[in-house]
Amino acid sequence: MSSASKFVLKLAISLCFLAQLRLQVSCSSSAIELEGDGSYKQVFLHINNSLTNDSPALVVHCQSSKGLDFGNVSLPVRSEFNTVFLADSTGQPTYSCHFWWDPKQQEFNVYDKDIDGHCLSAAEAGPAQEVSTISCYWHVQTDGFYIGTKDTSNEKFHDW
Repeated sequence: MSSASKFVLKLAISLCFLAQLRLQVSCSSSAIELEGDGSYKQVFLHINNSLTNDSPALVVHCQSSKGLDFGNVSLPVRSEFNTVFLADSTGQPTYSCHFWWDPKQQEFNVYDKDIDGHCLSAAEAGPAQEVSTISCYWHVQTDGFYIGTKDTSNEKFHDW
């Protein structure tokens, strides 16, 4: 890895740590275990509770294929779970989540190499950046799970 790549990697890890402190997001320590061809991207993962206002809280349990486990998180309506991590060219690490919404439940990958193409790239979201950046926005609704942009759920991926 070149010295410029190492600097960018250290900067990304530092920014992730600062974001964790200031914004209460979670950062994956797996960034230093990148595989593949040495290229990587920064992934912002968002799980939005877009259920109806009178719904019970959504419980989410997410974990990475590298062993990072966020535990159970209760999301009131109109709230969001966030994490940021670095993914390599093979789509690693993958992230899966288990969802409970009284009495329904569902579990699936919320980030892997197949889902990567459905996420919003930085080029679509705004000015170009040196580090490739994507944002994956999941919207949990009464009829299922959608992936889209921050404010719009575009494509249904899973039913309850």
